[in-house]
Amino acid sequence: MLATMVPIMAISFRRLHDANRTGWWFLLGHVGTILALAMLAVIAFGLVIIEIGMIMVIPHEPPKLDFHDPNSFPGMLLTLFYVSLGMAGISLIIQAFLYSLPSKPEGVRFD
Repeated sequence: MLATMVPIMAISFRRLHDANRTGWWFLLGHVGTILALAMLAVIAFGLVIIEIGMIMVIPHEPPKLDFHDPNSFPGMLLTLFYVSLGMAGISLIIQAFLYSLPSKPEGVRFD
């Protein structure tokens, strides 16, 4: 993925330029993905905190983890996970829209 990142960005910028858009529109399609990855990092940190809490609890009393209660910490992590999936989906929809824009007629001479 890292080896093809620069060529994909170059082609994407070129296609956006052919559609009379600047290269900054490329970031619009990836903002949701970047935010989703940030949320997943927060979720991973929260799960580490839960694990540390489970280790520190008396071994004979297992902690109650209620993922269905949105007011509990595990429930908030699950909600963040669903929001991150939604943001990644919205990001894919925006990317599909931007890549399906028609190009300018004068941009066709380079194809």
